Amino acid sequence: MGRADRLTFPVDGMTCASCVAHVRDALSGVPGLGDVHVNLASNEATVRLSDPCTVGAVAAQIEAAVEAAGYRARVQVGALPAAHGPGAGRLESAGRERQNLIAGVTLGIPLMALSMFGMAVAWSGWAQLALSTGIVFWAGRGILATAARRLRHRTATMDTLIAMGALAAWSYSVWRVLAARGDIGLAGHELYFETAGIVVTLVLVGRFLEARARRRASGALTELVALAPRTAHRSDPRTGELDVPVESVVVGDRLRVRPGEAIPVDGTVILGNSSVDESMLTGESMPVGKGPGDLVSAATLNGLGSLEIEATRVGAQTAHAQIVEMVRDAMGSRAPIERLADRVSAVFVPAVLVVAIATFLAWLAAGGGFAQALLPAVAVLVIACPCALGLATPTAVMVAMGRAARSGILVHDAESLERAASISTVILDKTGTVTRGRMEVTDMDVVDGDLFDMLSLAAAVERSSEHPIGRAICKLAKSNEVPDLEAECFEAVPGVGARALVSGRRIAVGAPALVEDPGEAVTAIVDRMLLEARTVVLVVEGDHVLGVLGIADPVRDEAPAAVRRLEQLGIEVHLLTGDSDAVAQAVAREVGLPPPRVHARVSPAQKAAAVAALKADTGTRCVAMVGDGINDAPALAAADVGFAMGGGSGTAIEAAPVTLLRPELGAVPDTIEIARRTMRTIRQNLFWALGYNVVGIPIAAFGLLHAVGGPIIASAAMALSSVSVVGNSLRLRKAQTQSWQVPSQPQVWPSSQP
Repeated sequence: MGRADRLTFPVDGMTCASCVAHVRDALSGVPGLGDVHVNLASNEATVRLSDPCTVGAVAAQIEAAVEAAGYRARVQVGALPAAHGPGAGRLESAGRERQNLIAGVTLGIPLMALSMFGMAVAWSGWAQLALSTGIVFWAGRGILATAARRLRHRTATMDTLIAMGALAAWSYSVWRVLAARGDIGLAGHELYFETAGIVVTLVLVGRFLEARARRRASGALTELVALAPRTAHRSDPRTGELDVPVESVVVGDRLRVRPGEAIPVDGTVILGNSSVDESMLTGESMPVGKGPGDLVSAATLNGLGSLEIEATRVGAQTAHAQIVEMVRDAMGSRAPIERLADRVSAVFVPAVLVVAIATFLAWLAAGGGFAQALLPAVAVLVIACPCALGLATPTAVMVAMGRAARSGILVHDAESLERAASISTVILDKTGTVTRGRMEVTDMDVVDGDLFDMLSLAAAVERSSEHPIGRAICKLAKSNEVPDLEAECFEAVPGVGARALVSGRRIAVGAPALVEDPGEAVTAIVDRMLLEARTVVLVVEGDHVLGVLGIADPVRDEAPAAVRRLEQLGIEVHLLTGDSDAVAQAVAREVGLPPPRVHARVSPAQKAAAVAALKADTGTRCVAMVGDGINDAPALAAADVGFAMGGGSGTAIEAAPVTLLRPELGAVPDTIEIARRTMRTIRQNLFWALGYNVVGIPIAAFGLLHAVGGPIIASAAMALSSVSVVGNSLRLRKAQTQSWQVPSQPQVWPSSQP
């Protein structure tokens, strides 16, 4: 179960793209369902509910509709999104597949030996009959059962093709043995028990390898789900500490988090100090210090300290649960490029059946015997592989979404991923995106006296201030451990600054207007800082200037490198801000953007219009907007692709198609690189899946495989085609991107002095 308006549930029995189409058609006919997505790679379906209140009744209708189509669905109402990972509930099925594979290989080895070397053995025919019967009807019973269900529902899938091919070879061989009364000499060489048995065995081998590869494809989500602990330590003044299931924790509960444990829910630290590894949430490798009053998130890892927290968000409301659900939805979503596979798979199996029948009749008409016509027809049935078509896109999407999630990037759906691969223009909001979003002391020039003395005096005056400039000065003083001085007779001067008596000295901190004639040296410093778009603050004793501070919202450390990397990807970068032109141009110079790409004095209400205007100017190109996900929501929605630098907040997660959990601008080119590699992989998969069938089916029809094993080689090629598509997608797991991981360091005093 996912969000209130969605259901995600496993579907058993799907083996190819045709199965996906059948399940999708069945679900589309259920009243009360909107969007329907069926994913072959994860064997799951996701549906949107028109009325979430009817979920109980709709769940029963879903199961009935899927059952009527010949498949099985298990809809769990009320399950937490993080409670189960991809493939949950399929362990029993995986065990059966392994047993069937072992049975097929165990019986197949002696079957091959008898077919090759047992022609002189009188009972060889009966032995081959027994061995092949065990393979086809026991090890391959799942294939036959699925084909039978498809037949009852008047549909056909890949299992239909395999079953027809294997049964045709087996039935003909049985007839030959019975006609010869088991005499291998009379039966001659026209026994194809090994064809039927080995075809089924190779299909089982291929499906086993494919299933393993598909589990690896969804491994990132499995790992993400596993981060959440199953139990929590509830603290109660009356009963003491008690271990309880995480599902029973409610908002307001006090929980103990021991050193090295994962935090069970979102909460606020009440007691204790520790460092917390939030890499699963933000992608940032450096632990973050936590103390009383700080927020902590579920599934993040506590360090060496012990914490007591108060639960604020539990169950499906935690950031971890929302991320898990978003990644699961994204993995199950459909990319527009997948429509090609849909169109082909809709007619694929019927077309192959027609080709197989035509092949059989053509060989008979050409003067070939029944056996000579049978083998090419069976080879056509077996070599055809709609499964590779069905896996080409979803496996690549699953791996890419998991790869992005491990990097702190949440792409909401496959369509957004496909659009991200086409981005040609990126618009960057300044505050909080290119810059850090907070005022800091960036420049400090001492005119008279000692640097630390000046900073200590300024901090004493500003300590009572709530102004962002005052907080920036106090933060710098604290990080440099300057002496704390007491201020008396504090007086705020509106529009200018503040005055106070510090250790008997009359100190004023504020704008240059504090001093009528500061002198040439101070004026030169002020002019230079103003040119660099700094907010200038003087520290004055009496009428004498002690020093000049430059305050600004500094550019992120990784921003210049991120802009360069975007340009190396062939992307045009623009800067959008509501600040003055001077401030905007100063930031643009620092990150390496030319003046024509800077758009200043744009109000939040005008940002969406500015994005739309730039889209119109760029024509058919794809335009992306990068913002903080809250104030920039209209602009993010107006862009073709919106990137929200949300730091994991629920608001930011819903604000744009792409959420950057790690607040680093370098994640934007990372996303585009992952998207481009994914689309390249999908095109490779589709080319292989289509090309394999276009080439392989005619080769089989013309009997060119007979000299090298006929249907056996065809079945091996069919199994290889699916495994190769999944294997090619798995290469995305190891795709390297340049991530700017800037270590968190205490702010030290800056200086503009040469």
